Amino acid sequence: VVDLGCCECQLLKKLKFHRQMRLLVGVDINGAQPREDELRVELYQGSVTQKDARLRGFDLVTSIELIEHLRLSGLSCFSEVVFGYMTPLTVIISTPNSEFNSLLPGLKGFRHRDHKFEWTRAEFKSWALKVCQDYGYTVEFTGVGAAPPGQQENIGFCSQIGVFHPSQG
Repeated sequence: VVDLGCCECQLLKKLKFHRQMRLLVGVDINGAQPREDELRVELYQGSVTQKDARLRGFDLVTSIELIEHLRLSGLSCFSEVVFGYMTPLTVIISTPNSEFNSLLPGLKGFRHRDHKFEWTRAEFKSWALKVCQDYGYTVEFTGVGAAPPGQQENIGFCSQIGVFHPSQG
């Protein structure tokens, strides 16, 4: 598994307990100190918008709450690196759903000072479908953090998730 934008390695720490895991890799723009565990974990310093041969050949790539930290101009490089160069069997991408922000008390603007954008569900879907068209993937949409009863359909999840797989045939 490659976790792009691993930051404090929270996902990697959880995945290390799964018996199927043989190798976990985290990539973050900030340097990290490798940690010794029974499982082989490698932490690389790198950019998700630049090709890195060490990241090819993985079955699963995750990008949890990362893309909103990229400039919109960098998204095409991110897409090319992940879907065109790394070509994993599964890609999981999550990003804030800006429609949910109205339910967050006191929030003015974006959820984090480093966010360059936050997308509506329609904007995320449009981007994801273009990625699928350009790189031969399909996508399923889901999310985490349900809206209050009666508001889910109109607002959606707090964070939206796209699960991508290569198209068959």
